[in-house]
Amino acid sequence: AFYLALQISDHPDGVVPFIVAEAGVGKSMGVVGFADAVKRTIRRLIASQQLPEDFLGPPKVVIREDPRTGEQREVCTFATPEWLFDLQTAKNGGVLFIDELPDAQPATQAAALQILEGGIPGVWVGCAGNPVGCATNGYELGMPVINRLCRIEWAEDRGAWRRGMLIGWDSLKGDYPVLPKNWDSHLLPMRALVVDYIDRNPTQLQQMPKGGQGLSEDGEVMPWPSQRAWTKVPTLLAACKAVEADEEVEDILIRGIVGDGAAIGFRNWVKALDLPNPEDLLANPSSYEPSVRGDLAFTVLCSVVAAVLRKNTPERWLAGWEIIERQAEHAADIAAAVCGPLAQKKPKKNGKAMEIPKSIEKLLFPILQASA
Repeated sequence: AFYLALQISDHPDGVVPFIVAEAGVGKSMGVVGFADAVKRTIRRLIASQQLPEDFLGPPKVVIREDPRTGEQREVCTFATPEWLFDLQTAKNGGVLFIDELPDAQPATQAAALQILEGGIPGVWVGCAGNPVGCATNGYELGMPVINRLCRIEWAEDRGAWRRGMLIGWDSLKGDYPVLPKNWDSHLLPMRALVVDYIDRNPTQLQQMPKGGQGLSEDGEVMPWPSQRAWTKVPTLLAACKAVEADEEVEDILIRGIVGDGAAIGFRNWVKALDLPNPEDLLANPSSYEPSVRGDLAFTVLCSVVAAVLRKNTPERWLAGWEIIERQAEHAADIAAAVCGPLAQKKPKKNGKAMEIPKSIEKLLFPILQASA
């Protein structure tokens, strides 16, 4: 779960994963091993040993021209830290691992927050810390900080430790999930799914804990649902779908961003929907039965379009249009809302781009013309 979230941390709607585990379970070693496996440069910053300027960069004076008067003036800004230069100029990209984040002083946490919230283009960012009960200093991560992270409890993996001891630690490199380049093709259907859930459960959109709520037994601030957090959920789910991760991994990530209660509610709602597998529909388009619920039909069609674009062969492209046509016969507006990507990505057959089926053009042309 951590490695999937790490790989999308530089996405505009990504989130920084935050490992919570006791000392000595191999958090740092695992992250370093992953960076080595994907051939990315890694820099580890121990937050408890850093000052705010170690994250922001030391102040420096530069000369700027006043656009109004042309006068040259001295302006204070921040120099690029060495670790940031190393990661941004790394040949295959970089990984920033901020360790012992809860042990950092509040001013240092605030400086690190700019990185945790804004990210670094082309650099994957992850962080870690010990539980409150065994932390070195014990500075609490506040609710605003936790709401910007995906909190993941690092489980002890005795089997991996045993294999590494007996066979060698290099034997563990194949255990890391690596996202394909087109992983974000799953984003649209996952966003539709989350929006549908919030439309039907609006009180779940923003629930900031108050009065001591939202704390663990040790008094640690736990994840909670917010608009920001729900915006990250589709990105995490898209990454899971791209590598065919099981529901346990999905649940870990959803709980890590919106909390246990909201995650359970969302998961139960998804299971009750019983959404069809888009690959099954593409294999047999005539099996698609248009839903009377527009929101559900939109989610299903989004998943079909995304599946076609991941492997856009002439046969699958036509199957996708057949499914859209079946929906258009009942609700043309929903079909028109999702057909754009298929219309733009025409596969070639016998050297020529394929044409949109005439039957679907007749159904959708009036509504597309009206929207234009």
